[in-house]
Amino acid sequence: MKIVRALVGTFLLFFTAKAQNGYLTLKGWQPAAGTWSHIFNSPAAPFVNPAAFASLSRPALLLVSQKPFYINELSELQAFAGWPVANGSGAGLVISRFGNASFNEIHYGLGYGLHLNSHWQLGVSFLYLTGKFSGFSARSGLQAATGLQWFNNGFSAGLFYHSAAIQLPYKTSRLWLIGGGMGKDWSGQLYTDGSVYFTVYEGLVASISLQYQLLEAWRLAIRIQSNPLRYGFESGYFHKAISLRIYSEWHPQIGWSPGLVLGISKKQKTAAHEQDNIY
Repeated sequence: MKIVRALVGTFLLFFTAKAQNGYLTLKGWQPAAGTWSHIFNSPAAPFVNPAAFASLSRPALLLVSQKPFYINELSELQAFAGWPVANGSGAGLVISRFGNASFNEIHYGLGYGLHLNSHWQLGVSFLYLTGKFSGFSARSGLQAATGLQWFNNGFSAGLFYHSAAIQLPYKTSRLWLIGGGMGKDWSGQLYTDGSVYFTVYEGLVASISLQYQLLEAWRLAIRIQSNPLRYGFESGYFHKAISLRIYSEWHPQIGWSPGLVLGISKKQKTAAHEQDNIY
């Protein structure tokens, strides 16, 4: 319980100021992030709901490269790592870079989650954000998140809260985000997720995803998100310790954002009712 008190105390210490409009990012929200269902169980997913760090069963690495909306010279690179820690807990790191020749945004993050008992998980994560724009002063900030998750017999549900404090030239801008979701592992081949979150900046955003195992080594995932409307797709091949897949999002007004995903981890042999932990 000392660890739980330390996690909660650190998180509450960070959020003593009133939230205002500002900037906030959800790293790891790919179509098949598997925050609540796990055929694509990913070290990126806990950066949406940090409680999922406690579900990491082995070291894993995930590399994501994306070209946002086919904009010339604009790119995004993300690297996620996750690993189990003793006594039913897990931790993770993220490094990402978004930008082009005119600007860069770089994020560094870490997180930790633990099992409270056989059904409940708790976690926290922190991101440090830096941004540099040609002709403007640099900006930096912190983003923190906490999450709680319950799971039983292939069903899971959870809540998460994010808040960011960004140092702008003339003020510190703050934004909060609160949300939740649930997932169901219907069989050894079909998984579904549903999520909803709210921010002052975006309003209410809903997302649903379906993850399906077509063949023994082939996975497919699709996602639909509202406000703004987006469609996500991910599919790829899994062989032993390595997975390689394509990833894309479609925005009706802006267009496609194609990408590649490389995952490195070992397949875990589980009982029929347990998760297939391939990254």
